[in-house]
Amino acid sequence: MSSAGQTGEAAGLRLARRLRLWPELGVALGYVPLYLLLDWASSFHALPGVGITPWNPPPGLSLVLLLLFGLRYAPLLFVAALVAEILVRGIPAPLPGLMACLAPTVGYTFSAWVLRRRLAFDPELRTLRDLLLLMFAAAVATPLVALAAVAPYLPTSLIDGSDFWVAVFRYALGDFVGIMVTTPLILRLRHSDPKLIATPEAFAQALITVLFLWFLFGLELEEEIDEFRYFYLLFLPLIWIALRQGLSGAALGCLVIQIGIVAATVLNEEDVPKAVDLQLLMLSLAVSGLITGAIVDERRAEELARRRLSDQLAHLARLSLSGEIASGLAHELNQPLAALVNYLRASITMLNRAEFKPPEEATETLVKAESQALRAGEALRRLRDFLKRGEVKLSTLEVRAVVANAVAIIAPYARNHDVAFHMHESLDGRYLIADRIQLTQILLNLFANAVEAIGQSGTPGGWVTVSALPAREGMVEIVVTDSGPGIGPEHVDRVFDSFFTTKSEGMGLGLAISQTLIQAQGGRLWYEPRQDQQPGAFHLALPASGGQYG
Repeated sequence: MSSAGQTGEAAGLRLARRLRLWPELGVALGYVPLYLLLDWASSFHALPGVGITPWNPPPGLSLVLLLLFGLRYAPLLFVAALVAEILVRGIPAPLPGLMACLAPTVGYTFSAWVLRRRLAFDPELRTLRDLLLLMFAAAVATPLVALAAVAPYLPTSLIDGSDFWVAVFRYALGDFVGIMVTTPLILRLRHSDPKLIATPEAFAQALITVLFLWFLFGLELEEEIDEFRYFYLLFLPLIWIALRQGLSGAALGCLVIQIGIVAATVLNEEDVPKAVDLQLLMLSLAVSGLITGAIVDERRAEELARRRLSDQLAHLARLSLSGEIASGLAHELNQPLAALVNYLRASITMLNRAEFKPPEEATETLVKAESQALRAGEALRRLRDFLKRGEVKLSTLEVRAVVANAVAIIAPYARNHDVAFHMHESLDGRYLIADRIQLTQILLNLFANAVEAIGQSGTPGGWVTVSALPAREGMVEIVVTDSGPGIGPEHVDRVFDSFFTTKSEGMGLGLAISQTLIQAQGGRLWYEPRQDQQPGAFHLALPASGGQYG
């Protein structure tokens, strides 16, 4: 390569790196100010010089950052904690202050790593298991982080030895409550339906929650009456919200209640022990409400899956019946078509033997009629063979012949959507071992999906190309590409999951069944997403036959 070419390539790499830095810079500019705001807003009843508060939401925000955007953002946790230590608390003890910043960075990064890499945690909190994993990780991490963060203050005069375990407990409690109130809310906020908040029922739920908070903290109760006795009233609106709106609503309800408790604690100038007691009650309230919401979401998802399965099974039953009818119809039509071909051939023979010379147009017309009748019979034969049930029968198949057969079946459907099929010359001379009917079914499913995607995109003159790659490791690889929009990167990992579909009326079973069928024949089916200017493609690999795959 010339020096000019190398210089251009290096400049392109530098530009690509700079472009990749922009999203990371945007995350940093959003995370650090929000961290500082939450740290400042929660700095009430803090231990002097240490900043340990009964409620500490920044760790919840940090876990969200690591779970959603990756562990590479871990240094941001230390930077944000250090800036908060300087701006909010003035970092009175430099070395313990640095350790107080390092402890949550290491502890919560390790927790996020365990959740993401070892426990298959889903940040979308779709199931009760995911929520319980988050709670368990927080319950284990917060005491350890608190111990590591408070211990460096022992040699200083900021924490007395007799108050060490009290400080550790308050630190762990503040982080735990902060995580339980903040993390589920932000993780579920992306999947919440804004319409649920703008309903009369949601307004009533919010009103009752505010009224109960006012009753607990706003009324001048008699001194001998302990308002903690009535804290259980807050369970009523939160459980109501969780039952009706699931985990998203429960997380939002917890935030409203937490803000109300914090505001009441600050405005009423409650003492520190009372604030800690309130946070313990808030922790039990949040855990109860969030678990209830997660159970409700899980039950709804199961009910929705059952309804979908019932509809899909009914649809499959109709398809099975339609297949039986179509198979019978193909068989019935095949006989009159065969008779028609015989009559046409007899007519042509009689015309050729006739004493008088018939018009050439008459003979040509009969020949064309015979050709069309044979074509119709061949189409019916393909349809009958495809619909015919039977056990899996592996045999040596010519790749081009199988692909051509599937293309012939799908051709009328493709023409209705203005889609053309192209069979690449790389299909020639290749043979594989598979079940003819099942391989045809797999190809038809891929072809139909491509045609539907092109039709929905509204692009005229669509195309589907079927080609083959050079054989590797004794496998023949068929590649199906099309001019459609392809599968979005957010769906690539789920494209072969049962009941997953991006089509409005799809069942989400075609690709899952196709993958099962091809795996049973010793093959593989996968999707490679769009790269640069290359369209996305489905790859289908099956064992080659007798070395005839050149």
